Amino acid sequence: MTEPPSAGKAAATARVDGGRLALRGWGWRDHARADWTSAGLVLRSEVLLRVPQPRPGEFAWHREGRTRLGLLGVGARELFAFGFGHGGYRPPPGQRRVLAAILAGRFRFTRVGVAEPELGRGECQTGELLHTWVGPDQLGEARERLTRALRSAGAAADVRWRVAVAANEALTNAAKFSGGGYLTARLGPGGLEVSVGDRGRGVELGRLASVLLAPREARGIGRQQGYWLMLTHSDFCLVTSGPWGTTVRLRYGSIQTLPGGEPPTGPGKGGQTVEFQVMPSADGRHTVVICPGELDYQKADRFRELLQQCDTPAVTVDFTRVRLVDSTGVGALVEAIRKLQAAGVQVRVTNVVPEVYEILEVMGLVEVFGRRVIVAAGGAGAPVA
Repeated sequence: MTEPPSAGKAAATARVDGGRLALRGWGWRDHARADWTSAGLVLRSEVLLRVPQPRPGEFAWHREGRTRLGLLGVGARELFAFGFGHGGYRPPPGQRRVLAAILAGRFRFTRVGVAEPELGRGECQTGELLHTWVGPDQLGEARERLTRALRSAGAAADVRWRVAVAANEALTNAAKFSGGGYLTARLGPGGLEVSVGDRGRGVELGRLASVLLAPREARGIGRQQGYWLMLTHSDFCLVTSGPWGTTVRLRYGSIQTLPGGEPPTGPGKGGQTVEFQVMPSADGRHTVVICPGELDYQKADRFRELLQQCDTPAVTVDFTRVRLVDSTGVGALVEAIRKLQAAGVQVRVTNVVPEVYEILEVMGLVEVFGRRVIVAAGGAGAPVA
């Protein structure tokens, strides 16, 4: 964290330095607090800007000479500020989708000091489809239970898949940082709400801003991108956090099929296998690793280990059965691809179904590694057994 400049200064200047944004010259009152991140400056409620502050979900530009400073309302008392100097920063496609969701008012953050009383309650609530505790070794089971509950409620296949992807990321964070959390799904007149609450240390707005807004260089993909999937796979995402923990609420206005969308197969389908299959060729020059139906937090370490053990000149990762991959699985895939490529191994990820391909696009893998490495189902380069 960098010390803020002296109070009283109002001019703001920004420059791009080595792909990172640098802001200087902000003015605020003496009691104000601010966090400096690689994305710019995250402003607290005490900050008094000499420009109008946007309401939650609204976006405004402030100009200072050749500098454009973006102000983005996040909550009733919180906002993001980030700068685009001469030359600017062009976010990758996935991050542009994240920013578009924020600008559309589909994300809000609230910091509160008192725990939410309903987190660990036992009684059933009106319109409730599911309420259960989910531990680190129960993520797959929780996704299946959630999918079954949504199917019973009449939710379309594409909606079930979007919910599973987004809720899984919130559950994974709860497993990593709090040893688990409560999963709740409710269906009411306003639509569907799926919430995940934990008793961890909470998340700071500055940290969240860095995850969402920080410039993503190629080497940064596959890291800390769970919130990207929460925002891009929900209609609205509300994060409430404090020293008592964090609750993520994912809202969906309709449980019917999206206009123009083709229902995906969804998690838990498509011939899911329990374990990975490793198939070396007879001549010892090629290895095929066939992945199970879900590549998630529970399977990421095993997946990483298997790929790093491959010692043939060519390796194909067959995604034929994969119907869900989360940010942890993507991180393991990115790490393995880079290590294998550095060792001179030719790597391809093939037979990627459309809904999983979309996730890999959001996370930046398609842009960084190219379509010859990340091959869609039906594309050229089928795996060789």
